[in-house]
Order: sequence, then C-alpha cells, then structure tokens
Amino acid sequence: MINKRSILACLMALLMTFLASCGSQAPPPTYSEAQLQQIDQYKAGIVELLDRMDELEELIQ
Repeated sequence: MINKRSILACLMALLMTFLASCGSQAPPPTYSEAQLQQIDQYKAGIVELLDRMDELEELIQ
C-alpha cells in the first residue's frame, strides 16, 4: 500500500512545479551608465593587482 506521505510529497512536487512554471519572468537587471563607469574604475585597480600576483608568489617562497 502506498504511504500517505509519499502521495503528499508527490502532490507537493507537482504543485510546486506548476507554480514555478506559471510565474512571470522578471527582466534581467541592467546597469546604469554611472554604475558602468564605476566598474571601469574598479577594474583598473583589480587588473593592476592581478599583474602583481607573480611578485607575491616569489615573496611567499
């Protein structure tokens, strides 16, 4: 005989699948021009630090 919990679990899984498929798709987030400029400013510093990683490896050994 099928356990009541098994039936309940299957029903819940079907319900969640149905609800997820009926949900509306949200538009992806976009960046403003000011945010893109700020990211470019941060990128320069990060690239500089990445270039110095070899120097750090030599100092650790």
